[in-house]
Amino acid sequence: MAFLTYRAALGRTFRGATGGPSQQQEAQLIPERWAPLWNVVAVACAPALLAILEMFHPHPDDLMALDVRTWLTVHYIQVPLFALSALAIARLVRARPDPAAALCRLALFVFAMSFVVFDTAAGIVVGSLVQIAHTSGTPMAWREAIEAIWTHPILGGTDSPILAIAGRVSLSVATISAAVSLWRAGRPWAPLLLLAASGCVMNVVHAHSWPGGPLTFGGIACAAAWLQWSMRSPLAEAPACVHPLRLAVARDDRVATIGTSVSRRPQAPSVR
Repeated sequence: MAFLTYRAALGRTFRGATGGPSQQQEAQLIPERWAPLWNVVAVACAPALLAILEMFHPHPDDLMALDVRTWLTVHYIQVPLFALSALAIARLVRARPDPAAALCRLALFVFAMSFVVFDTAAGIVVGSLVQIAHTSGTPMAWREAIEAIWTHPILGGTDSPILAIAGRVSLSVATISAAVSLWRAGRPWAPLLLLAASGCVMNVVHAHSWPGGPLTFGGIACAAAWLQWSMRSPLAEAPACVHPLRLAVARDDRVATIGTSVSRRPQAPSVR
């Protein structure tokens, strides 16, 4: 009976006007004592798992000598974790209505699409071809085809294919714009600086294997967990060290949001 009641409540939540649960509705479905821990797990779990996984990413000095089992295992798990990490970062700014948050969401979409396609081609396709080449008995006959995919200018596995560059740059844009949006809301500067800097690591270290990937996604996981754990209303519980200008910006954002929602309410018909 309790399970049916929970399902009914969950169904009503997801049938809201926005197509998804609000923060207040979600809080009603999660016990209050578990809400802070759940929020931290929701934003930090995927990038933390991705950071750990990237530590086992093989370095392909010679494609024909790859440890194919490890290579394919890492890439099969890695592909969905890229998308889940993008969703985790987007969760940090999901209540923010400003242009920086909108830019963050757009950049995260580009990052997820670019890296999923890039990693499928340069990781799963190349690893599968190497595996088939070794079982064929004539692996050298497959080298030219494998090298053609690996060195492809758009989806190859070298340092500078277009999809990899687009993904790295868009991740940097996403983390920096998220940090700007959350700074405007009065969040502490230290985790915001960590978030912005972590998103830029792969533009310096052009690889998502060690050390680029673990430093990038490990830093994002730590910053996201730190921010989520310390997240409070900028109006009710803003820390004393927050600059008054940031509080004024946060108040303006809140007033604009409330004003927009009020203006969209249907007006009652006048009685004559």
